Amino acid sequence: MPAISFIWILFYLLSYTGLLFYGGRVCPYIDNLDLWQYARDLAAFFAAGLLLRFFLTGKIREPWAYARAFWIELAVFAFMSGLLTFYNYLAYDFPLGSGLKVGVGFIMLGFFLGLQAYLGKQRQVLRSGESPVKIREIHSSIVSRISAIMILSVSLATAVIFLVVNKDLQWLEAQPPGTLSYHKGAVLFEIVFVMGVLLLLLIHLVLSYASNLKLLFANQTGVLEKVSHGQFESYVPVISNDEFGSIALHTNTMIDGLREKAAITAVFGKAFSPGIARMLLEGEQQLGGKRMDLTFLMSDVRAFTALAESLSPEELLNRLNAYFSDMVGIIHAHQGEIDKFIGDGILAVFGMDGHGGEERAVRTALAMLERMKGKEGGWQIGIGIHSGEVVAGRIGSLDRQEYTFIGDTVNTVARLESACKENGASLIISDAVYAALPEDLKGEFGQRLELTLRGKSSPFAARRL
Repeated sequence: MPAISFIWILFYLLSYTGLLFYGGRVCPYIDNLDLWQYARDLAAFFAAGLLLRFFLTGKIREPWAYARAFWIELAVFAFMSGLLTFYNYLAYDFPLGSGLKVGVGFIMLGFFLGLQAYLGKQRQVLRSGESPVKIREIHSSIVSRISAIMILSVSLATAVIFLVVNKDLQWLEAQPPGTLSYHKGAVLFEIVFVMGVLLLLLIHLVLSYASNLKLLFANQTGVLEKVSHGQFESYVPVISNDEFGSIALHTNTMIDGLREKAAITAVFGKAFSPGIARMLLEGEQQLGGKRMDLTFLMSDVRAFTALAESLSPEELLNRLNAYFSDMVGIIHAHQGEIDKFIGDGILAVFGMDGHGGEERAVRTALAMLERMKGKEGGWQIGIGIHSGEVVAGRIGSLDRQEYTFIGDTVNTVARLESACKENGASLIISDAVYAALPEDLKGEFGQRLELTLRGKSSPFAARRL
């Protein structure tokens, strides 16, 4: 805050110096006053203006009150111009019209300082990264606004230069003949000085606006960079009600949409396995399915009913969740997808990526069994694996649907898992799965079994671990 105050004090000092020079160059009445007398009068009016500015700026509580900051600066300089005009009229009997010439200089400085105040307020909001609460609709045009500022800037600058040149021409006419070349340098100096001041004001205005644009684009690109990495907590500050504000509003609406989609995806990721959730989000939203050759793994906790009777519901739930967390982590690590949890059982599917899932399913089963070794509580599991053709897709009604797999392959893998208990095995795979395994995995399995599975009219060929 002290740095900002220092800048504005410097602005007012430069404005005072400029008006001290300008007043005597455009108004013949002021030109006849003693320089120190005019300097004291002008200093008193500037002190009154600063007091008024201090009072008015203290009323601004909202950081987004850019327009109010502009009008305060303009009003302060108009106030000082009016004070000077009426004081000269009362104290020195100057005509009121003489104050209009000096008033143009006051208004010009007030206009430029007002624009700086506007941009300064806007810059504070940009640096804070917060959106003004009150800006929620777009009803202005940046093109119209810049056009109006440029037209007013050029008009005021032209008026100031005209008044200075006109006064110099009148002064030259009053000089003795033949002295034009002698006084030409002084006249040119005055004109160049005034034009230089105007040029500096315009350059400073352009640089201030460029600084705001840089901050604006930095905020937007910074937020979009976060969005590109899946971070949807930040918004683009909406700092104006023009096209830039419109871009920010639409960007924030997009961020809200992406955040909502991410939340839905996260929910899907918990209700469905990630691969299935992604397929549901990207696929057609209609009932039906397609035939696929997939590999299924089904596991079940042995003697679960007895375990449930020996534990409280809360402890049983905690142990089941810990068990499922371990098993799901292993399944996902081998690019498998969870189809569903069936009580204490897990049905997983492999090969939805278009690559054969037999080897991955078997390696998953071996990792699951290894993880259960030495587990506290002595939980044991049985696993069945089978591959074949199924129909994968949405089933249900138009209002309520779920993604599932239908076919004899799914029924068979459930029968194989049940056969583990009957045959005292921890893992049984079908011959179809065994045939697709590499040699090192085939060696893990014993002789061929002929199983009698419920629902099958003939013996079913399988292998046990």
